[in-house]
Amino acid sequence: MSELARLVDVFASGQHTIYDRICERLTPVSLIRMRRVSRTTYQAVQDFSYRAFDVNRRLSRFFSDPFAFRSLQARTATLISGSFALQFFDRTFYPEADLDLVAAVYTFVRPSDDNESQKVKLQVIVPTVSPFECVITFHSTCVMNAISYNAAYSLYPYATFEQRQSLATNPKDRKRAAFRKYAARGWKILSSLSPLLVPSALSDRFFVDQSRGVVDKHSWVMPLNTDGVTGPEPLSPSSTPLTWDPVAECSWVLRSIRGEILEAHMTYFITSSRILKYRYTAADEDCDIYDGYRGMLIRFLTSQERLETRKLHSTGEQPGGEIWTWYVPISRHLRMTH
Repeated sequence: MSELARLVDVFASGQHTIYDRICERLTPVSLIRMRRVSRTTYQAVQDFSYRAFDVNRRLSRFFSDPFAFRSLQARTATLISGSFALQFFDRTFYPEADLDLVAAVYTFVRPSDDNESQKVKLQVIVPTVSPFECVITFHSTCVMNAISYNAAYSLYPYATFEQRQSLATNPKDRKRAAFRKYAARGWKILSSLSPLLVPSALSDRFFVDQSRGVVDKHSWVMPLNTDGVTGPEPLSPSSTPLTWDPVAECSWVLRSIRGEILEAHMTYFITSSRILKYRYTAADEDCDIYDGYRGMLIRFLTSQERLETRKLHSTGEQPGGEIWTWYVPISRHLRMTH
């Protein structure tokens, strides 16, 4: 019997305690390759992934009812970001890490039931514009990950989990404490896009000067099991419910800044309107705001908002009521939410 056949037999045994020890040491790319070996390894990796990426189990450290919390996420478009999202994708655990929620603005501490000397910290952040903006304005790319009620998103998965590299962005706001923390956790923090730091063969891992979207081919999008989770309700009778989180419609560009060294920062514009229930980031690749996608967006929102407002004149209702129709921008065009 060949070595490959013996290995396949291990996966065919049905004893996950055996093949889990193999899978838990594999990187994401190696797991994908293992899935492709045979139907047997595919089923084993799927079985492992079901347990390894169990968001409810991880959330149970902070909430007695993770399903209720995720249902709240669905209703409020709350995102989980920071260390928790990174640990989820990386299959690691940092006891000192808190839970960052992008929704409202307060911080509270709940004592741990197991040990009074340990405390579980939840930090809830209110963004000034879009929740996703909090994610793409972090100090560096390794923490640009987010978890919604029905999916987890990693924006730079290959650089983060295969190369263990993180590109510093927003050059004017260098977070020394954060850099120290993630360097201690195993990430190499890159200060610039210099060929000495980022060889040409790896430069594409950051997709510099390219329009990006949360669910594009460069992201790692992991659908989550939503059994027991109540999805979002219709926003109004004429607006069908969102079947995804608004974060999925956001886009951006990681631009290079040419100076003494080649640095990088995030660029985007904020899309907001009274006919948009949520605010979004959109890639700022159009030079003229009156041409291209941005111009089309402005013209549509202006025209449609006028129409929605006219519907209210004879009723005395306020925007957002039963006769108000909500819209959502989707990639390069607009359509009604569905």
